[in-house]
Amino acid sequence: MVCIDRRFDDGFAGLGESNIVSGVIAERPWRVNGSRCPPAFALPHGVVLSEGASRSARGAPALAQPSTTAYLLLDVAGVACALPRAEVREILPLPNLDRPPAAGNLLAGFLNLGGAPLPVVDLARLLGLRDAAAAEAIRDPYRHVVVATGGGTAYLVDRVVDLVTVEDAHRKPIADDQTLNGCVAAELTARERLVHVLAADRLLTQVERERLAVLTRAAQDRLAALGDARSA
Repeated sequence: MVCIDRRFDDGFAGLGESNIVSGVIAERPWRVNGSRCPPAFALPHGVVLSEGASRSARGAPALAQPSTTAYLLLDVAGVACALPRAEVREILPLPNLDRPPAAGNLLAGFLNLGGAPLPVVDLARLLGLRDAAAAEAIRDPYRHVVVATGGGTAYLVDRVVDLVTVEDAHRKPIADDQTLNGCVAAELTARERLVHVLAADRLLTQVERERLAVLTRAAQDRLAALGDARSA
């Protein structure tokens, strides 16, 4: 079981009152790294979706701005987490997932994405924030699937809450040995809450990656066999 150790505050009640994403995600994917953001997502809380040199009305260069990074805020079993925007390819509404019998507790199932199986890992279970019984009991159709950059893995979360920019000076790095596999890279404050910044490339251990690769290949073989049967 992957556990975030002592870095999480069990007293978190949630990530805030507003959920600007839910009504938009159900209609179409929201591509974070592109310019195709829906109108309902128009620059909340000072979010900057494109970088550029700003100039005053007279054309003079503006004062140097502090270095910032964009983060996607996540609700994971009531705990405030975040992923750097650069590590997220897209966000999808929760689809029907194919879950093979040997998937284990951490794998929520496979998403058929363009004819290729995409493994969807239950992030709350992976981080030890929700046990198997509680995970099975959830019947919330408004959860989100976050596809990591590269497209090889996706993560099931309770909500994608917001997209914010935070000054790098306000980001406190966490030593790799403080969490399993160094899966928590830093802590920061966003919307007056402590947020745990996750490292997408460290969420899974090497053993877990290998196991997931075996299951993904088996799912791909199943899809290929079904395709051959239809064409026969």
